[in-house]
Amino acid sequence: PAERRKLATEITARGSPMKLEELERLRRSALAPKGYQEDLPLSLHAERYAGAVYTLFVPDEYEPSTPWPLLIGLHGGGPDGKDTDEVVGSGPSAMNFYRSLAAEHGVIVECPTAQTAGWGNKVNEDLVRDVIAELRLAYHVDVDRIHLTGHSMGGFGTWSLGPRMADLFATISPMAGAGGGNVKPL
Repeated sequence: PAERRKLATEITARGSPMKLEELERLRRSALAPKGYQEDLPLSLHAERYAGAVYTLFVPDEYEPSTPWPLLIGLHGGGPDGKDTDEVVGSGPSAMNFYRSLAAEHGVIVECPTAQTAGWGNKVNEDLVRDVIAELRLAYHVDVDRIHLTGHSMGGFGTWSLGPRMADLFATISPMAGAGGGNVKPL
């Protein structure tokens, strides 16, 4: 850490407007893997979520000095099990919708796996916030180009979470899911 602080001071003295934490993120980001990564365990606030995972795709062209758009893809699957709270969809199943287009258009995609059925549940809202925060620590995400989409249960979740998390998303794009009355026109 002391060596990195010294290096950051030298870089700043040469006229770089970047702060130490931005330089550190660039360093981490340059070392982070690219491509498809399935069921990564959530690190940030992991104690809040039992077994939370997400699937990630980072295009091979990713370069950490440039801000990149981020797409959050919510999986479908709906409720299952005795108490209808088990989730049958997953992050990897959602990634099938987005991976090839993300590679073609240069977009980072993150598909979390819901903690419980119904993306509109508070625990899932918190999970989505934390997976975005984790990605912003690891990669150079353009905060003005974070998008939310989902199919089926994920489409319902997009309608539910999008308005509640409007501070984070540039756009929402629900697919095969309806709004539940909690979406009001501006």
